[in-house]
Amino acid sequence: MSHRIKELIKEKGYTQQDFADKLGITRVGLSQLVNGKPSYTTLEKIASVLEVPLWRLFATPDEINENNLVALVEYRGVFSKATNFEELEAIVDNIRKQIKQPVD
Repeated sequence: MSHRIKELIKEKGYTQQDFADKLGITRVGLSQLVNGKPSYTTLEKIASVLEVPLWRLFATPDEINENNLVALVEYRGVFSKATNFEELEAIVDNIRKQIKQPVD
């Protein structure tokens, strides 16, 4: 699932270096985070520094304006995003199936 960290950094008026400094990491480290799969803890820290709720790291402005629902679900380290009730129900159904199957 993609995130909007780069866009939010720009929206908040930070340069990549400014934002890396606020996180206490190098610019290269920030680039690796943004282009990789940051952990939940890292996403929380990024959202905190950007002063936005965590779900805003994933929701586009159109999704925020058009829908009443933007859900971010983490299960077993995998993030899923739903922007309507059908997508959310599908995510929950998938998780239920996984719960019924033992993990290797």
